[in-house]
Amino acid sequence: MANIVLTTFPKHKSRNVGDAMITSSAISLIKKQFPKFAPTIIFREKSLNGLTKKTRHSIVAPGFSVSNNTYPSLFPLFDDLDRMEYFFPIGCSYQSPIPYADAFKPGQYNKITLEFLRGMAERFGPFPCRDQLIADLLTQHKIPAFLMCDLVLFDDAMIGRDLNFPEDIRSIAISLQHHTRYLEQVIDIMKLVRRRFTKAKCYVTLQSAQNNMYKIMSHRAEEIGFETVDLSGPAINLEFYNQIDLHIGYRLHGHVYFLRKRKPSILLVEDCRSYGFSRTSDLNVGCIDAYDSKKGEPDDLAPAKAMAFLDHQLSIKFADYEKPLALIDHIYSTVVSEHFNILGDKLQQ
Repeated sequence: MANIVLTTFPKHKSRNVGDAMITSSAISLIKKQFPKFAPTIIFREKSLNGLTKKTRHSIVAPGFSVSNNTYPSLFPLFDDLDRMEYFFPIGCSYQSPIPYADAFKPGQYNKITLEFLRGMAERFGPFPCRDQLIADLLTQHKIPAFLMCDLVLFDDAMIGRDLNFPEDIRSIAISLQHHTRYLEQVIDIMKLVRRRFTKAKCYVTLQSAQNNMYKIMSHRAEEIGFETVDLSGPAINLEFYNQIDLHIGYRLHGHVYFLRKRKPSILLVEDCRSYGFSRTSDLNVGCIDAYDSKKGEPDDLAPAKAMAFLDHQLSIKFADYEKPLALIDHIYSTVVSEHFNILGDKLQQ
């Protein structure tokens, strides 16, 4: 049987390192149960019709999108879905331009998408989702689903460890946002951080390929006293964060990577992906809404809120982060470990 991993990592496009880390994390979790796992990795936008019909195919899809028009627009898969021996969507994601609760209201799916998602769940089981709002949305549409959380949260070697932070914050990384509407806000954050931590080494990190906005922001950041680091590309690039004491920023997988390493992070919630994460039980610790849904624009108070939260956590030695770490450990032991044990067994058949 041929094992295929469908990656969400756009190697020749945005080079989003978060997508690369999702794929890498999934493969690592599978290898814990199936050490010889050596899949063929294919980008999600490529049709699988060209694969030989002489071989059965198991499809593993980390970060599989359950947004409207997923199939066949985003994930073409096979024209004949019966060609899949097994289909394992894990840590399923959901995209919407709306960064607040309205993105998860019922009625988001057309008939084709509903038939696809319900059919896949009937054949292969409930969808494991990366945040609670996605699981709730699917369930409201009578599509079986459950919470697994983002796969990047889980590193077997780190599960059960205490929070790791120094008494003195000596290095800080601010991950830059997706959207231009947060330009003024992130500059305010940089200024506040630079004033608050005068002796710390400060960086701005780019988790996707550089564009004109990033070039402008990098120049401005350097004026404020930040060094720019490009982390776009393969998952290993995120290891730059291993030397950083604190993350503050807009990139979900910058925040998630810090939690994976049991380190403190503050996430500025700018889109529906971060919104769903921030509304999932105790993962809300360290999440600050960057968008004011009532005004329909970025929240001018978000930078001050982030710094007030940080000052409080410093005063209590980041004690509140025990909650998200405990949730990560619980989900790993009760959901992730068992799910990947079953997955690994089936992939070896």
